[in-house]
Amino acid sequence: MIFYTDADMQFDLRELGHFLRYLEKYDLIIGYRISRQDPWYRIAFGFAWNKLIRLLFGLRVRDIDCAFKLFRRSVMEKLEIACKGAMFSAEFLMKARAKGVNFKEIGVTHFPRRAGQQTGGSLWVIARAFKELFWFYRNWHFQGKPRGNLS
Repeated sequence: MIFYTDADMQFDLRELGHFLRYLEKYDLIIGYRISRQDPWYRIAFGFAWNKLIRLLFGLRVRDIDCAFKLFRRSVMEKLEIACKGAMFSAEFLMKARAKGVNFKEIGVTHFPRRAGQQTGGSLWVIARAFKELFWFYRNWHFQGKPRGNLS
């Protein structure tokens, strides 16, 4: 199993136990933040990003970028992920869906940031996110499923 989360202490790792009971039936369990505890602008950016990904790719999950995911190692072995920034989760979920990976969404408690620095609102991070988005969109829709590295 692989568990994916951030190190900024915004999640209660004990909630991972809720995910474990679904491993018999699902290969990928993804969290969604029940009550997101971020500044208003981060919540607004996240809402807009989720809507944009839904519009462009039809990916219908509650919280694309929630950093609380548990999955079988075999899921990751099926996927070649090129995006390194904000598009990572969207690419991961899109490619998993395309490979027929079954998944379940579970709500998780979200806390205000207790450690680390947020970077998602910086212009550099936003610019990189859109660079990856455009690259991924072009490759996904016009050149088949994206492979290789993002340059």
